[in-house]
Amino acid sequence: MYNRVILIGNLVTDIELKQLKDNQVGNFRIATNRKYGESEETFFGEVVVWGKLAENCSKYLSKGSRACIEGRLVTRTWESEQGKRSKIEIIAEKVIFLNQKGEKSGGKEVPPEEHTEQKPF
Repeated sequence: MYNRVILIGNLVTDIELKQLKDNQVGNFRIATNRKYGESEETFFGEVVVWGKLAENCSKYLSKGSRACIEGRLVTRTWESEQGKRSKIEIIAEKVIFLNQKGEKSGGKEVPPEEHTEQKPF
């Protein structure tokens, strides 16, 4: 079996970057739209980026930025006061910056070495 997802959308949050003991992790939400007939639906996804990719996403992306995310889906579960909880996250393995911080659309080309490469686990 193969778990792969590709999403193009806009960030609805700024990137929350955290320094861990040996690595960096970034979290943000992305919104994608799908039109069908007269209707439109919006999907909101939780994205997790690791290492150099997290650092570069924090540097080049912010709320409203457009990006293409390629990665895999994971389900995280935990116990809380409300009982067992779960959340589906997108672990990004590649991020293409379609515009940069402060740009509305059609941003400058970002060097390829700053787009990709991450192997968190």
